[in-house]
Amino acid sequence: MKRKAILLMALAILLLLAVAGCSNETENAVTEAALEAENTAEALDETSEETELTAEAELTADSLLAADSLLAAMQENMENASSMTMDMSFTMDMTIDGERVVTAMDYAYQVTSDPEAAYVSAIVTYEADFEEESMATTTETYVVLEDGVYVTYSGVDGDWYKMEIELDADLMESYTMLDMTTGCTLAGETQKVNDTECFVLTCQIQGDDLQTLMDEMGLSNLTGDMDYSALTVEETIWLDQETLLPVQATIDFGDSLTAMMEASIGLTGEDGVEFSMEPCVITASYTGFNNVDEITVPDEVIESAASYDELYESYSSDYELTLNENGTYLLEDGYTEGGVNLATPAGHTIDESSSDSTWICFNADPDNDEYAYVFYSLYTDFTAEDMEYIYGDSFEDYADYYDDAVITELQTVTIDGQNVTYVAVICSYDDDSQEMEFYAWTEISENVFLLIGGVDYAYGREIQIYSDLPGLLKTLIDAIQ
Repeated sequence: MKRKAILLMALAILLLLAVAGCSNETENAVTEAALEAENTAEALDETSEETELTAEAELTADSLLAADSLLAAMQENMENASSMTMDMSFTMDMTIDGERVVTAMDYAYQVTSDPEAAYVSAIVTYEADFEEESMATTTETYVVLEDGVYVTYSGVDGDWYKMEIELDADLMESYTMLDMTTGCTLAGETQKVNDTECFVLTCQIQGDDLQTLMDEMGLSNLTGDMDYSALTVEETIWLDQETLLPVQATIDFGDSLTAMMEASIGLTGEDGVEFSMEPCVITASYTGFNNVDEITVPDEVIESAASYDELYESYSSDYELTLNENGTYLLEDGYTEGGVNLATPAGHTIDESSSDSTWICFNADPDNDEYAYVFYSLYTDFTAEDMEYIYGDSFEDYADYYDDAVITELQTVTIDGQNVTYVAVICSYDDDSQEMEFYAWTEISENVFLLIGGVDYAYGREIQIYSDLPGLLKTLIDAIQ
């Protein structure tokens, strides 16, 4: 009788589905599921335990059929909706060797289907035990159709940028978080969410689809270059049992993301680095349908927005590397009057394949067992504090991975009257092979810094070419004309 009661409950839910106004195809599927549930319930009264096990399997099949019907009805109703509003949140809470780092993203969406348009506001917050203050960034984005082309207007701290984009789906579908589910089943009981009685569907999202979803929502920036292909996560969807529209959805990563993050940053049990991460859950709350009249881009945004393409073209053309007739090279950044002239450092040749419009690279003349190179680049409108902030602790994490890593303290020396600040590391990376890296910078005019970086790899022996860093820095500074 207990199993019969369960089946009757499933039957009642399915009948409610039919009353709620599904399409003909959906209604037929639901009715078939209901009839099978009824037949199964009758059979349970008259059959043995073996038949009860068979009925249990049929109930699972009915749950799958009902879930498919619900998803079809939901999709149809959403396609017919003129607009949608949704809030979405995601938090990544990690602890590395006792230091906690928390990154949270909160989005608010407004989307309309005719005309297609969207407005998204986002707040990204970052807190870390080793930072004195938390950081928060607020962004706004409008997505509209202009002459048949999707255009985004993105604003950060009052600066707006415009760019054309391509979308594989309409905006409503792109922002729902519900179009990549597989293997959904329907729960035997409804649940209340925000005072709304809901059907509960439990579904799966496979790795490749999960990667696409993370990219679309901008969450890949938090997890880095991770391979989601082998990962399957659970998504739960709560549907309003009267309107068959979504009320809430969650994607639960469980503990699977922890292992992926460990692999992504190269941690193993032998590293001695303690790493933990709270289970990650993406939560989407669908706050309304057919409740947005129109989304328009404010005139002041349109008037002030700079084109991404124009900015990129301007940026690319601003940086120039020119070979002078006397064999020196002029490195310009479009901001520094006159740029800076560089000669080939002693013992080096220019690397045409590595040099580009933003930097110039020179290879040391190597033998078969050692390879070394240096590069020069310009930083305009920077201060000494800015350069130290960017490059001062570049090699601190080497001590975590190399037992013999020797890191120089940040120091400043005077070479030919030029103050040069540098930091470097030398370590063994493969038995008796060595690696040396360094960054050095010097102010060549007010708030204009020339950055010099270098790497030396020695295979099966100790570093030789760049073993004398002070001497090397003098050679590199002498190359400034």
